[in-house]
Amino acid sequence: MKHEPIPLDYCGDCNGYLNIPIHLQEVRQAIQKTRNSTPGADGISANWFKKLSIKDLISVTSFFQEVFSTSYIPEEWKHSIIVPVPKPNKDKSKINSYRPIALTSVFSKIFERILIQRITHHLLIGKKVPPSVNGFLPLRDNQLAVYKMHTAITEAHTHKKYLLGISLDIKSAYDSVYIDGLILKCLRLGIKGNIIKVLHSFLQNRTIQVRWRSSLSTTKNVQKGLPQGSVVSPILFVCFSSDFFETLDVVQEFSVCWRLNNKQCSSPYTGAKPIKHAVQLEENGGLKLAFSRFSNICKMLMVERKWRQELENYLLATEKDEHADKIKIAILLNLLGSEVLEIFNTFKCEPPESQKNYSEVLKKFEDHGRMLRNTAEDTSVNMRI
Repeated sequence: MKHEPIPLDYCGDCNGYLNIPIHLQEVRQAIQKTRNSTPGADGISANWFKKLSIKDLISVTSFFQEVFSTSYIPEEWKHSIIVPVPKPNKDKSKINSYRPIALTSVFSKIFERILIQRITHHLLIGKKVPPSVNGFLPLRDNQLAVYKMHTAITEAHTHKKYLLGISLDIKSAYDSVYIDGLILKCLRLGIKGNIIKVLHSFLQNRTIQVRWRSSLSTTKNVQKGLPQGSVVSPILFVCFSSDFFETLDVVQEFSVCWRLNNKQCSSPYTGAKPIKHAVQLEENGGLKLAFSRFSNICKMLMVERKWRQELENYLLATEKDEHADKIKIAILLNLLGSEVLEIFNTFKCEPPESQKNYSEVLKKFEDHGRMLRNTAEDTSVNMRI
């Protein structure tokens, strides 16, 4: 379906954090976070960037700043090579038996990571995204969503009640994103100035080629959707879907779980008629319904948690790692939301002053998570019996 362009006004606070000049430290951190995956059409790997001298990194920073100021994105950054990878135990003679993997420029990925850091900081500090939204945000990963689901299931089981779980599987989620609509939502979230101009330019007039064995197809233009393989796409999808809860009637709590390319983005919301809304979405947006089993949740709880490492990285990236303990505790509780704050208030610390000790608070959360995992194991065994 073809959409008419939406008139967009990029004007905003161009002097805010989102639009400050790019500095060397941002570039170095972005390079460190970039994995050594297969490079794009330019053939430049992440290792090449990681071996650059300070002088070369300063040149890269200057180039990034020029791109940011002019909003001119190099054509190579908009180009993707699609490599079909066969799915295990599938008939290789059928096209549906292959999963498309997009190879994009590492140079572009480093620049995108700088934008991601700024957008994430803006969304969290400004509380632009509801605290119930989880996925692709620091300290709001899927493990936190699973924890909330486990808590709700445990409470329902204790009080001998039922808990309804609905999973919405969006077909071609990235491909269905309307670019001008996404940019309009970003503007409403306060993402304005040069950064939104750059993002809009980055998403427009993209090209792809398909690589099959040693051959490349002709170039095809792509005018819609978020680019596969782009590191900025997940956070933009969060922005695009952040107002989903506004379509629901607020009466009782339930959870809606997004699944994007085997990466889950879970968002607990509230609504009066979850089944009605889910069926309506099924008809309008090609969504599929499924129900989560308790055993699957228990298995997810067993996955090693990396929340503490993510917290330390977040504090370091936002230059808050040297702050006083009470400030770091406040940041932690603010990011995790009101439900986790309630858990924090139940902690019994001896002596009481230790509740103001950052390391002690982290230990309490780890102990609490360990207790939940043990409870999940016991409950799973009892259900099988």
